[in-house]
Amino acid sequence: MDKETKTKVLQEMFPDMNTYTISHTLSKSNGDWDRTMEELLNHTFFSNQDSHFSDGETKPSHRSVDAFSDSSNTSKKYKKKERRKGRSLEIERPTQSSTDNSTAPPKKSAWQTSTDDIAFLSSRLNLSTTTITSLYHQHSGTLQGTLFALLDSPALAATAPLPADDPIVQIHAAELTHDFPSIGTSDASTLIRLTHPSTSSAHELARALTAQ
Repeated sequence: MDKETKTKVLQEMFPDMNTYTISHTLSKSNGDWDRTMEELLNHTFFSNQDSHFSDGETKPSHRSVDAFSDSSNTSKKYKKKERRKGRSLEIERPTQSSTDNSTAPPKKSAWQTSTDDIAFLSSRLNLSTTTITSLYHQHSGTLQGTLFALLDSPALAATAPLPADDPIVQIHAAELTHDFPSIGTSDASTLIRLTHPSTSSAHELARALTAQ
């Protein structure tokens, strides 16, 4: 997607955030979708934390996007030093248990998982974020459940820019079923049509659909 389209999609995902913050964050990330999403999610998290403080409590200062980015870089440098320090301690004390749960990466929250899934689908399908979000929450709140719902909806398939009998669709659908034999011809055709003109997006969705 171009910058204007990305900004529009992000505004739908973060309706409480002003357009300048979204556009500025996207520019700072050089248009990288994942980095922009991470910055905006963190920005939203800290904004929500501020609103939970009562009048008698000290509120954390509200930082700008630039200040937050700088502190994020400082945190990364600190973590690198800590990792180097941790490796040196392991060399000095080889008998220390390597099963320390404190080093395990934190699990994603349900909200973050759903946000990532919806962003993944929105960036690859020729459908509005609103439509995808609605389907996602109507079908178990899972990536695969939403994809199955898309494939089982003739009305959504009808909105695709190319018809099912288009030669281009048939050629790419045949390639998709060759790479993913468990996907039928009809479903492969729908994926190609809903992601046109990006066949790589169709392959990514097919991979998500068939993942164990």
